[in-house]
Amino acid sequence: MNRRFAEDSPPGPGVQTVRLTIRGSQTDPDGHTQESAAAYQAVWLPAEDGHLFRYTENGEKSELFVSRRLVRLRREGNGETQMLFDPSVPSAGSVYRTPFGGIPMEIRTERIAVL
Repeated sequence: MNRRFAEDSPPGPGVQTVRLTIRGSQTDPDGHTQESAAAYQAVWLPAEDGHLFRYTENGEKSELFVSRRLVRLRREGNGETQMLFDPSVPSAGSVYRTPFGGIPMEIRTERIAVL
């Protein structure tokens, strides 16, 4: 997904507006787990081996690719952030960009459940 966002997803075959709900949990090194959930209006496009969703989160353009084996998130706004959630990759490094600078992250994905 090393390409710029399209300004608007053109209407066409297979393109639909959907409600995208993302639920997740993250556990810190001390074992404390934090659950989160958010819902967005998104454009859904069929993609090879998965689904592609485009939506806006806190004023940033976001693109989420979901398949049975991995999830890839890309955001573009004050900076570009990319995150890979893939159980077959022991550890994926990323930098979460904020208006105040980047926060280095290490992502370890145990499993992916697509409902």
